[in-house]
Amino acid sequence: MAILTFSDVLEKVGLDPTRVKLIRHALSDKGFKKCYDKDMVLEYTCQQNTGFSQNYDYWCIFISDKSTHAKFWGCYKVLGSIPDTPDAIPEGFPLPEAFKGEGAFYQLEHVNLLAEYENLLTIDWGTGTRAWHQRGSNQKSIISIQSDSKKMTLSQR
Repeated sequence: MAILTFSDVLEKVGLDPTRVKLIRHALSDKGFKKCYDKDMVLEYTCQQNTGFSQNYDYWCIFISDKSTHAKFWGCYKVLGSIPDTPDAIPEGFPLPEAFKGEGAFYQLEHVNLLAEYENLLTIDWGTGTRAWHQRGSNQKSIISIQSDSKKMTLSQR
């Protein structure tokens, strides 16, 4: 049993874990990797099925390699969505064929509540790695929180 879970962190910053959707992208997915390499993780995440965010106000995005560990990438508030028609394709998006008008392109706004943990906090997604999106209330053990090398350490004072 984990002593600290990601849902504990959500509660600590004032977010209701039941209103947060956790999304895990894998670098082993060729389509995602194309977007990751073009710095278009957010744009990739925004294109989803209609109703994907029903009952969720926030999305927390994680990126993983081949293991069950996933690094926290960012937290976003869901503002709404538009149809994912070809005219909604972000400029330079490497997967334009995904925009068929059958889904939604969500409008997300970055929130700073967890900014200090972006690219530093790693969770264990668990054995259900096929489930690439889950509820924030699921108990995801925190594996590590790396130090931010830009911040001064106690030994530097």
